[in-house]
Order: sequence, then C-alpha cells, then structure tokens
Amino acid sequence: MEKQGPKEAPQVHHVSKAPKPITALSGTGGWRPPSPKRTEVPPDWPPYFPEALMVETKMILHEACREFTVQTRTSELCKYVISKMTPLFSEAVRSGMVKASTVDGHMERLLHSVIVHNCDYSREGYNLEREARNSDEMFKLTSEVVRAASGYDPLTKHSGTDRRSQVDAYIEEVLRMKSKRITRKDIWQRAGYKSRTEFERWERKDPKNTNKAADETFTRILREKPHLK
Repeated sequence: MEKQGPKEAPQVHHVSKAPKPITALSGTGGWRPPSPKRTEVPPDWPPYFPEALMVETKMILHEACREFTVQTRTSELCKYVISKMTPLFSEAVRSGMVKASTVDGHMERLLHSVIVHNCDYSREGYNLEREARNSDEMFKLTSEVVRAASGYDPLTKHSGTDRRSQVDAYIEEVLRMKSKRITRKDIWQRAGYKSRTEFERWERKDPKNTNKAADETFTRILREKPHLK
C-alpha cells in the first residue's frame, strides 16, 4: 500500500470589508474644495443712514470689495471700511451734518449689513462684528469724531475751540494711546524753545505778542502728533 503524505490545508480567500476607495467621477478631475465666495456690496442701506453720505459711502464699499475680493477676508474688509469712513464721518460731524452721538450706531449698522452679505452669519457673523467693534480702527473713528465734535480741526489750525483745550486733548490722547504722560514743557521743548514764554503767549492768543512762526510750529506739533510716533 502506497504511503500518503500529509494533507494540504485548504486555501482560504479573505474578502476585505473595507469600502472601495473613492474614484474620481468621469470628467471631473477629482474632488476639489469649493472656491471662496466673492465679496459683495450690500444691496440696501441700513436704517437711518445719512442720505448725504450715501454716494461717498457706496464708493468706499465698492473700493473695499475690489481690495478684498473673497469672503474669507471679511474681517479685513470691515476694518478697511471703518478706516475709510473715519474722515467722512468726522467731516460730517464737524460741519453739523451728522450728530457725533449717532456715528457709532451708523457705523455698526453699516458693518452689520456688510457682514450679513459676506459670511455665514449664523456661524461667524457675531464674532466678526465683535472683532470690528473692538478694533483699533473703530477706536480711531470714535477718537476722531469726538475731536471733530469739540471743534478740533487739524487742517485749519485747530480753529473753533481755544488752544488750551486743544493742548489738553493732545496730552490726554498721548496718555491714552501710549500710556505716557507728557506735559506742556514737553511740547514747547519739542518745538525747539528753551522757555515757555512763546508757548504761553500762543496758547492764550495774546493779542499784544503775536508770533507767526510760533503759531505755525505749535500748530504743526498738534497736527503731526510727534509724541504718538
């Protein structure tokens, strides 16, 4: 009788239960993430927005959307709009066209309109509005409007209010912006004077001792604000 060798174990074919890899659809070139949406100018004005400012504001919004073309940059878009609206609102307050107390409301409603039309508001709108409200650009807007309401005008030698108040406002601004306390001495020394005499004459508008050079020098300091640099 012929001796038989050991039996071979039957081969087992394992079948993978993992899903098949995703293949590209014919003609699509594979999956790609959606492109960011383009920014757009809001189609409507926010409630109570000053009609006299609409044309210039519309131009600012168009410029902003050309500068920041996709909605992933909505935060930058808002800060740009605030910066460009600052001189517009300031001049409107200075001329009496708009009340200073209403500017923050106008600006916030305008930003809300911009944000609503340039993001998924339910997901990120609130955070964008909060960021804009607390930005350096908004702080500067408020500061400039307060200055305009007090009659301070850096382009017309600060006419409209007394010079002492202008100096006080500048000293306060340096303290607020730079956490640095300066005095009147710092100002007249920065102007190149060795005593306070000319500064005090200029500050009180001394009619008997007018000095055109001193006026130009101290006015330039208040305009250029060297202590903030």
